[in-house]
Amino acid sequence: MSNCWPVLTSQWRRELLTKFGLDFTLVDREAIRQQHSDELLVWREADYALTSVDFARQKALRQVLSSVEWANFIPELFNRTGERG
Repeated sequence: MSNCWPVLTSQWRRELLTKFGLDFTLVDREAIRQQHSDELLVWREADYALTSVDFARQKALRQVLSSVEWANFIPELFNRTGERG
């Protein structure tokens, strides 16, 4: 699973596909709604899942995410750069 900022999910999905040939499933509220079933299903069925930091940090979703076994988890962390003074 890869975890990034919401504005980057579509860009990351495209780049992961074009640069590495990895077809990530974008998991968000809409993806879970379309499943019409247990919200765990979308996470368990995706070979590669991509979600936003904001979506993944929801209290209700944390329990779901912790119950799925991950081979890899790649969080995207942004550090503020610039002058400090």
